[in-house]
Amino acid sequence: MIPMSKLNVLLKNTGDIALKRRATRIVTEIEAKPGDKIIDIGCGDGVLSYLIRKEKGGQVYGIDPAKEAIEIARKKMRELKIKNCFFKTGSGYKLPFKSNSFDYAVVMSVLSLMATH
Repeated sequence: MIPMSKLNVLLKNTGDIALKRRATRIVTEIEAKPGDKIIDIGCGDGVLSYLIRKEKGGQVYGIDPAKEAIEIARKKMRELKIKNCFFKTGSGYKLPFKSNSFDYAVVMSVLSLMATH
């Protein structure tokens, strides 16, 4: 388990307390390990993808329909020199990956925004 103090350091610039709680819970509860592939559906600017990659290792793939958010996420990872964290514009309804490509899937604050069919 990740020490709470380490996650607090990583989330120090995030003012949204609810986001901190959700991200902390996901990162501490996911049992991913180096070598696993994780998809972050609705990744936005990549905060959760970054935390998972930093704390769990493996390969993290973020997908979001907002091109601007994906550009921000890519820029952040370049600036932070984070490897194995990839971002793609796309929809959570139809993932642009083969079935069973990932060991874990995470979704944070997205399901309430998706239309029901």
